[in-house]
Amino acid sequence: MKERLVALDIWRSALLLFGLLVHAAVLIRTLPGDTSGYSWIEEASRSARMQGFFVIAGYLAARSIGKRGPVDWLRTRTVQLLVPATVTWLTFARLTDWLATGDPFANIILIGHVWFLYTLAAFSLLTALFEGSGMRRIVPVLARRVDHAPLWLTVFALFVTALAAKVAVAAIFMTSPAVAQAQGAWANLHRLAATPVMGVFYAFGYLLAHCELAQRLPLRPMLALFVASAAAYIWMQQPDGYDVVAIPGLDHRLAMLVMYAMFTGSGVFLALTIFAHARTARSAPPLLLFLSRCSYTIYLVHLFYLTALFALLSPMINGRLALFCVLVLGSLSLSILTHFAIMRSRVLSLLFNGKSPRPPQSQPATAIVAS
Repeated sequence: MKERLVALDIWRSALLLFGLLVHAAVLIRTLPGDTSGYSWIEEASRSARMQGFFVIAGYLAARSIGKRGPVDWLRTRTVQLLVPATVTWLTFARLTDWLATGDPFANIILIGHVWFLYTLAAFSLLTALFEGSGMRRIVPVLARRVDHAPLWLTVFALFVTALAAKVAVAAIFMTSPAVAQAQGAWANLHRLAATPVMGVFYAFGYLLAHCELAQRLPLRPMLALFVASAAAYIWMQQPDGYDVVAIPGLDHRLAMLVMYAMFTGSGVFLALTIFAHARTARSAPPLLLFLSRCSYTIYLVHLFYLTALFALLSPMINGRLALFCVLVLGSLSLSILTHFAIMRSRVLSLLFNGKSPRPPQSQPATAIVAS
């Protein structure tokens, strides 16, 4: 696929910003009473959100690495990913801990909601090594096979590979309950355990940049299959854990395998839906482009504002839905203001975005879009 897909910027931003809804729902669920209605937001995110994000990241990495060469590209990517992650961990994460526990160093060993930046940094290193080695020659061969293979066979191969990765992650959780339950310092490994699954989608996105598969993807069937798979996964997943709900007449192990298949299907079909849509979209509304420019900063800092607003407003607002909406809109507004403050300073922009501010007319760019 040779042309620039404008809609990928919007999809990437939407997947990032959905994290704001997830973290607001997590806070709402700490309130007394029945808050189970907000668990579906977490489950919807878990079903496919990061898979879609990593397939876009893989595609954009493949599109950009050839423009600079592996070494220069890796140097730029490392700064764009690890500097903002580390600075956020040292600043906003510490303030968030202070608000939540009274101790700014309560969870200093946890990487928190920026875990995916470390995973992307690792994938970037592997990408640069791959591009600089003789193994790079296999990509055109695979691309030609994908272009000439039936669509169903390509989708099936992706599904089986992603399912195998998910089963591997489940095996890790089964052998290490502390990792599965994200207990204490094990929470970092719990988050990073998703690396095999995300690696499959990152590699698929990388391959998509070298073939014409997206030209053959029908949008409506892909979207319908995504919705069906995600709905089935959310229904089967227990709200407060990673186990499957009891299904009469179905063995527990078989039910778990079916749930893993629905999880895999939701990720696969969201990834295909993204590129089926991006293939036809050539422009986006100004508001979405604006949020695209701000999305990376918003995601980095929003948790601090959510925590502060929740501590301030939860005793004052009784309705959970009203509180949820105020939390989302308030933290979004404050995060956007923070983005503008950061982008006015060259130093802050380098620290929180990994690059210097660009003129207003420039294309939307964040640390996630490899430039």
